[in-house]
Amino acid sequence: MAPEVMEQLHGYDFKLVYQLLSSFRDMIAMCMVKDPSKRPTAHKLLKQPFFKQAKSQDYIVRKILDGLPTLGDRHQALKVVNCDLSLPIF
Repeated sequence: MAPEVMEQLHGYDFKLVYQLLSSFRDMIAMCMVKDPSKRPTAHKLLKQPFFKQAKSQDYIVRKILDGLPTLGDRHQALKVVNCDLSLPIF
């Protein structure tokens, strides 16, 4: 569920949820057009209601990305996992 909805203090705003889901569904449908020449450009997609209703980039960074391991740490962890997977099993 969208962070905008989850943050509300007085319960869910079902009208907002419906608007977000509807605009998201419409945006995804535009992206899934089989003919690439008929798909919208990134510039056109950013003008869609789904993105216009979105919070700022700072909000996303604070709420979603803060606390995640750095890219370097994740890369190192994958190296360790891949190394472990390459060991022979007897």
